[in-house]
Amino acid sequence: MIKTTHGVLSPEWAVKYAHDCLSRFKREKGVKLHKSRITAWIRTLREAEHIILKVGSYVGKENSRNPETGLRFGIGITCTVLREAVVFLEELLNAGRPVNVPIARAVYGLSNEFKKRTGSPNYRQVGEIVTLVFGDALPKPIGNNDLEDWARKTATCYAKLLANKESFDRVLEGYLRLQVGNYLTNPPLIYNPNQPPPPTNQPSIDELRAAGRTFLS
Repeated sequence: MIKTTHGVLSPEWAVKYAHDCLSRFKREKGVKLHKSRITAWIRTLREAEHIILKVGSYVGKENSRNPETGLRFGIGITCTVLREAVVFLEELLNAGRPVNVPIARAVYGLSNEFKKRTGSPNYRQVGEIVTLVFGDALPKPIGNNDLEDWARKTATCYAKLLANKESFDRVLEGYLRLQVGNYLTNPPLIYNPNQPPPPTNQPSIDELRAAGRTFLS
């Protein structure tokens, strides 16, 4: 048993559970992509397509240009990729405000684990443990007298979220936006322009979505 801040004796497995949730939270916290940044990227991609269509008739050797369009072979594919990137970013832009749910998920999961092991969700202990472990990561401090009520309401709301597909999907899209931010805000790759680009080792959106469903559930 471990004595926490307010003197509550909590089992070690419960404290470890909360620490594991915190570690996952830090690992998958994500980087918030501001609307202005996404909008600027969309504008840049559209300008890039406009420019490449203008100069496409002047690059490459004569036999590397499409005789029907006068554009260099491959420019059509390039423009398609640029347009697809714009569509993706627009979807990201419209995904809504990212929602962080790791704390609610920790409360919900720990209360369920308590119920399995003890027959009771022990909301008081859950509130004590989660507020202690997450500390400054909490959006606001929780008073000692409010711990049980806070944990009960948080777990109940999260259970309702999981039961409502529309709400769950909305939170999932917000989560994906944060995860994509981890990769889109990385420093740009530096490579020899005379060689093919190196692999990015970035997960696909489907892989991120699958991981998000597992994480949120």
